[in-house]
Amino acid sequence: MVGITTATLWFADGSRLVFSEVVLVRSHQVTKLRYSYQYMRDDNTVFRYDNAGHHRRVKSFPHHKHVDRKVVAATEPTLKQVLDEIVALME
Repeated sequence: MVGITTATLWFADGSRLVFSEVVLVRSHQVTKLRYSYQYMRDDNTVFRYDNAGHHRRVKSFPHHKHVDRKVVAATEPTLKQVLDEIVALME
């Protein structure tokens, strides 16, 4: 079975997290197939994590992070890790 989650979380300061996850559930195991977590302020991307397969030069391929108009290596984050990062930026 495949599950798809898409959502937008709005924060009190007007910023937002737009995210999607596609997961495969098989034999009580959940595997994240695709993901994108994009944090935005004033319609500008602050950062985005995803595993789209188009940045092959990144050491952590296919996992990567877009930040400051650059693509950098990153591990696959959990939603909680992304939320923790956003909270740290707000402090």
